[in-house]
Amino acid sequence: MKQKKQNALTVLLGYAGSHRRLTFLGLGLSAISMVCSMIPYLCIWLAARDLIAVAPDWTQAQSVTRYGWIAFAFAVGGILIYFLGLMCTHLAAFRTASNIRKQGMVHVMQAPLGYFDANASGLIRSRLDAAAADTETLLAHNLADIVGTITLFLAMLVLMFVFDWRMGAACLLAAVISIFAMTRRWRLSPILSGRKPIRRISGWWRKRKTGFSRRNEKRRKKSVSMLPPGWMGSSRKSKIPCSLPCQKSRRS
Repeated sequence: MKQKKQNALTVLLGYAGSHRRLTFLGLGLSAISMVCSMIPYLCIWLAARDLIAVAPDWTQAQSVTRYGWIAFAFAVGGILIYFLGLMCTHLAAFRTASNIRKQGMVHVMQAPLGYFDANASGLIRSRLDAAAADTETLLAHNLADIVGTITLFLAMLVLMFVFDWRMGAACLLAAVISIFAMTRRWRLSPILSGRKPIRRISGWWRKRKTGFSRRNEKRRKKSVSMLPPGWMGSSRKSKIPCSLPCQKSRRS
């Protein structure tokens, strides 16, 4: 039976060993930090609602200060939680990169000696280090940012439809239209695609370059035609006639 091909992310997490739990913990903390970063906007909305309700007597809005402190606490807490999540993902990424280097070197040491005649050991080591560094960047930064972005998008959808579903539907429709226009910009406007302007510029430069070469060729032919005949000489040395009036030598 054919073995099922594993996902690339699953293979990378397999190198992490026991530190795989730190990766999932860091991703969860990144998602929580994104939710916490949205609470201050909710507090601003609540404070504005209370101020508008008691206008113009602003002193009756007693909860504005409380909303301000809540927003400050969630903003600072979101930053701290995101920092803890990045620490977890970095620890897991460092261990994954270290295990990749170790297992890679073990595999290289088991190769026959003739393999190193065609492949330099320094090149193999540089490729192994580069691959480990790429996996470290993916697991430490990119994966946490992807999870946070998805969580932020879902939280925005929930908030838009909870407070006002009509406004949320309008904002979602505008986002869908903008994404559709960005993906179809090659067909909507060929000028924005950059193909035709580049072709025009390249064609103009090609014509201008051809004109320059033809003009230089004409100038060269004209300058050659102005030279006296036999100026290049032949098998016997020929003197080039002087075009300037020769001065008469003084007779002694």
